[in-house]
Amino acid sequence: MRQRGRPRRRTRRDARVHPRAARTGCGVGVRHRGRAWVGPRPRRPRRAPRARGVGTQGPRGRGHPPRRHRRRGPRRPGAVPGGGRDGPPDRGSPEGTDRHLGARGPASGRGPVRGYRAILEKEVVEAWRSYRIAVVCGLFVVLGIALPIVVQSLPAITRVFGQVDPEIGINQTGVPDVVDVLVRLLWQLGAVAAIFLAMGSIATERAAGTASFVLAKPVSRGAFLWAKFVALALILGLATALTVVAAWLYVALLFEPQSVIDWAQLWLLAWLSALVYAAITLAASSSVRSPAGAAAIGFMAFAVLALASTVITLNPWLPTGLAEVAQATVLGELGPDVDPGRTVAASIALIAAALGVAWLRFRREDL
Repeated sequence: MRQRGRPRRRTRRDARVHPRAARTGCGVGVRHRGRAWVGPRPRRPRRAPRARGVGTQGPRGRGHPPRRHRRRGPRRPGAVPGGGRDGPPDRGSPEGTDRHLGARGPASGRGPVRGYRAILEKEVVEAWRSYRIAVVCGLFVVLGIALPIVVQSLPAITRVFGQVDPEIGINQTGVPDVVDVLVRLLWQLGAVAAIFLAMGSIATERAAGTASFVLAKPVSRGAFLWAKFVALALILGLATALTVVAAWLYVALLFEPQSVIDWAQLWLLAWLSALVYAAITLAASSSVRSPAGAAAIGFMAFAVLALASTVITLNPWLPTGLAEVAQATVLGELGPDVDPGRTVAASIALIAAALGVAWLRFRREDL
């Protein structure tokens, strides 16, 4: 313990000067027991962030990734630790694909039709939101309601413009006239509606880049193509069914009740005829990149089949022969010259061939 009034002896520690103080002259010669103040200490430069697990500081030391907070509360059976209650879905599995695309429930398919249900739901929702279902069904319903009324009112309309030769038979209209007009218009309007609905099914999505985005997921091209055709079949089936039901009701009110089974067969044949042109146009849409080009191919096929139906020996093998089968079925005029099985089988084979061509073309197309 030093005495009071006697100066303290300088030591080597008091003679040390901070390097920055030595350079700037701050604190030199006036430093007492502590270090001379030379401002804030220089900070270490920041380093660029490193990849996860390399140089990070976790609870187990440097070089280990930090642990994530787990969700508290009871787990459901089958929960995966660290992945919430259900665990992260595997993107490579069909379950992960369906959850990512918005499907519900288990996997929608495996193999060549993987992801079929999710694509089908997307197509139906798009058709509903774009009012395609409402427009097509509304047009067909108006057709089914108007035809019986026009045919029943035709004699009164002709009398307004003068007398008509009785040999023409306009003054006597009945159920055969309604069925004849209904079959002709339904076959033509169904083909046109099928072409317009199918012309942009694949060509539009390829041009917009949507097809390549969807097929980048674990969705097979077969499922994509099949979902497109099934969505078209659902829309056309609903539209033709509403037409036949409306016509059947008004024929029963204005003329006489009809057989439900015969008119149900009429609906199935009309639906099958429309599916032929839908499949042909879908094959064209998968081959060309323009919806207009696909529509042109569809209308060309419609014209070729209409011209070929003028040949009597070819008509039973064409979709146009379904009109004669439907008319003969409703009116009870099936004879030996009408073979429903042959005509139906030929139409189904034509649909299968068109879908096969669409699949062969679409699987090799570069999106």
